[in-house]
Amino acid sequence: MLNKLPNIENKKFWLTLIIGVKLVLLVFFYYEVIRLGYEENDGLFVKTGDTFSYYAPMRSFLDGTGSLDACRMPAFVPLYALPYWVFGESFANNFIILIQIIMSILSVYLLGKISNKVSKSQLIGKLTILIYTISTFTFLYDIFAIADSLSISTLIIGVYFLFEYWENEKIKPLIISGFFFAWSVFFRQIGIIPLGLLGVYLLIRLIRNKELLKKISHPIMFGLPLILMLSSWTLYNKVSHDRFIPLVKPVHECYSGYPEHQFDLLDLPIAWGGIFTKWNGEGEWFTNPKMKKSDFPFKNVETSEYTIDSLENLRQLHFTYFDKSKTSEEKEQIANEVSRKSIEYRNAYKKEYPLRYYIVNPLILLKKFLFPKTIEKLPLPPVEEMNLFEKAFKAFYMVLFWLVNLFALLGILNPKINSTTLLLVAGGIISFLTFYFGWVEQRYFAPVYPFMVIFASISLFLILERIKGFKSKV
Repeated sequence: MLNKLPNIENKKFWLTLIIGVKLVLLVFFYYEVIRLGYEENDGLFVKTGDTFSYYAPMRSFLDGTGSLDACRMPAFVPLYALPYWVFGESFANNFIILIQIIMSILSVYLLGKISNKVSKSQLIGKLTILIYTISTFTFLYDIFAIADSLSISTLIIGVYFLFEYWENEKIKPLIISGFFFAWSVFFRQIGIIPLGLLGVYLLIRLIRNKELLKKISHPIMFGLPLILMLSSWTLYNKVSHDRFIPLVKPVHECYSGYPEHQFDLLDLPIAWGGIFTKWNGEGEWFTNPKMKKSDFPFKNVETSEYTIDSLENLRQLHFTYFDKSKTSEEKEQIANEVSRKSIEYRNAYKKEYPLRYYIVNPLILLKKFLFPKTIEKLPLPPVEEMNLFEKAFKAFYMVLFWLVNLFALLGILNPKINSTTLLLVAGGIISFLTFYFGWVEQRYFAPVYPFMVIFASISLFLILERIKGFKSKV
């Protein structure tokens, strides 16, 4: 079947195919969003809980009535400003969604070209496009008024132009790559991980090839877009807020529901191999007063320093922080005590169960990252209210997600698949989030997923070659 499809270089065919499939899926999910009253919307512009933090400060800034909030980086401003000034808010809102869809379509095609460059196989490039076109992260985030869609698209484009640079070592694609990487960082700061790793890798390649002095301008030009953009943003924050803020303010300064001490508290479920989020994760036990002591989601995590009763007392103390009758001084005392005990308990666990803390539990987090129990943001009713088609649809996407990550893992571990660039992008983000931060949240995985599709496509063909003598190269 794949042999009969045109080559990757046939842009008209592949872009038409991607557009057709994407539009069908977008229409279906947009219909589901409206039918279920899932979120508010303004035409194509579907709002989520984070929409306000991106768009309200930006509109205030463009109206000249306020400054940009350092809780979000101003990645949308260059796209939003002119349509907002000329045509108004509603037009600008929908313009952003159209840009997200267009950029997403382009990034799907470029991902196939990246796959083709890595594998030297037309078939694998085609398979990558087909899989990624129907994957949830390709279309699901496109209609939501948040930064995820454009952060993924700009990251893919940045990687594509970096591969262009590897092929000819011309400075132009390297600058373009650096720009899109930098823009991706401004949409979601997670992009700074692959950018930093790839910058180091570029230096190592030049040193290894004894070309550093000859091409010293190359790593400089790669990092220059981020340096210029961050410098401008940092200067703006210094002038507007009288603070040094190169990226964003701490979360606890931006959202009242996330006080600083709560992050120390949520380090406990991370230490035990749990998901830290206040929803769909073990961290909810610490932040949801409706949950009972008996709902504690872990087993065998007690140490000589604390018991389940101690943890129950700790979370109850945390709940008192939100008591409106408490004075500022009382809240500060509560916060300090919660932080002190949380750090003390975590250190006790680390000391008494070092193997679990450093190795076993991070691997458990990795498993939850790669093989989650649900696909977030699928606008479908609860399982008990789904019809047969909706159940089959959800099951398909769960299985697809698991299979992609399973084959991708096999591909990453396969020495025949040699792409340091993709390893640094995908492996870098996964490793930092899982083993260093412990932040296992599905939308943090979204920037990794397209590159996992490449690894999965190559791995699948290598397995077929071995089992059936399938010829993957054409």
